Amino acid sequence: MALSEPTDKQLAYIRSLCEQRDVTYENMVERFGTRGALSGNDAAHAINWLMDQPTVRSVQQTQSGELDPGVYQLPTGEIYVLKWNRERTRTYAKKLTESTERVTEGGEHVKFDFVYEAGAKYKLKEEHLMPLERAKPLMIKYSRCIACGRHLKRAKSVEAGIGPVCVNMFGGLAAK
Repeated sequence: MALSEPTDKQLAYIRSLCEQRDVTYENMVERFGTRGALSGNDAAHAINWLMDQPTVRSVQQTQSGELDPGVYQLPTGEIYVLKWNRERTRTYAKKLTESTERVTEGGEHVKFDFVYEAGAKYKLKEEHLMPLERAKPLMIKYSRCIACGRHLKRAKSVEAGIGPVCVNMFGGLAAK
């Protein structure tokens, strides 16, 4: 009985999965291939196995330790906000950048913006977490919550430099 050939889509998907994991394509052929090549059935098994392997990014996170959401300042002075995604399955970082004054849909004047920067969260370390006391001068300059950018109204929030919702969301920030 002749073995079916893997489709071009299967082979491309296997190569993509190998790139995302710490596995070479040659190792996949050696592990699952029959007589030095992958059959269609071998390719299906290889895909299933690869899907169970950790991604390179997951390996990096495990090695470096996952950081708590919060506000981080690098030694270079760059400021990032590390947030959860909507599903709360992973974090991402946005960089604080000064911008020309603009008006939001709510009619507020904003002089800064948070811009997503791919891979920025891997620059951040625990010692870069910014305590609220260091965030206060930024609040005076921008008169906004350092975490979300909303206008602060309550005296307690203005004094703290962060709104009540953001303090709870960035639990590590409130304690430091």
